Amino acid sequence: MERRILEYKAVPYQVAKKYMYERVREGDIISIQESTWEYFRKVVFWDDPEAASELVEEIVKQGVSREAAANIASICPKTEGELRSILEMDRSITSVHEMASKLYPIVSKYCKD
Repeated sequence: MERRILEYKAVPYQVAKKYMYERVREGDIISIQESTWEYFRKVVFWDDPEAASELVEEIVKQGVSREAAANIASICPKTEGELRSILEMDRSITSVHEMASKLYPIVSKYCKD
């Protein structure tokens, strides 16, 4: 079946895993997709795509890029220091420490043990 890319949008691993699962269920996947599926099965421990998407939207509302927000939701940092490390990627953030302090309570609400 032919597929076309209609849009590009950064999504957290949880959402990507859901889409990959649908492709795997269809049974028509190529080797890179199979490898990606195996990767997601090993690294995605918080398996709630809807909540991960909500977290991304809350982070974006605070002024963080969608790419960085998707990385935060994918990784689910457990400490403010881990969160700062991810925020360093977003060059539009002027004060990483301030933003991490602001976001950490939001991230903690979603990323529980």
